[in-house]
Amino acid sequence: MNMEKNYGCVLRLHNLYIEEMGFIRESDPNKIDPELMYSRAIISNGDGTRSVRLRVDGAYSGGTRFHIQMVGVFMVDAPEEIDDETRETLYTDNTLAIMFPYVRAQITLLTTQPGIDPFYMPPINITGLLKELDKESKA
Repeated sequence: MNMEKNYGCVLRLHNLYIEEMGFIRESDPNKIDPELMYSRAIISNGDGTRSVRLRVDGAYSGGTRFHIQMVGVFMVDAPEEIDDETRETLYTDNTLAIMFPYVRAQITLLTTQPGIDPFYMPPINITGLLKELDKESKA
């Protein structure tokens, strides 16, 4: 008899969209990759879903810059009640892991269009990065 329970996926993605995106070219960007800044916000929608906003701002040394803000609407749909800590981890960590590849792809497309060398954003542990930024902002 198999004692292992399989709960399946309890985090449901209801919608994913770009809320804001922009590119401002002030000079020819040099070959150096842009400096990146990340932020996120999680907002309860009142209907059992939460909107997760992930924003990435990039700035080249010559003043050229870009930004993208993506929103994912998620719901934790568990057949059995899960504890609050697990629920929060799903919203704070797992949602970002789902959204980040889409943000990376859009940044590549955005930087390709203006006639500069496209910026291929490397895969990173976005959850770890934002946790580190949270620690720094609290210190």
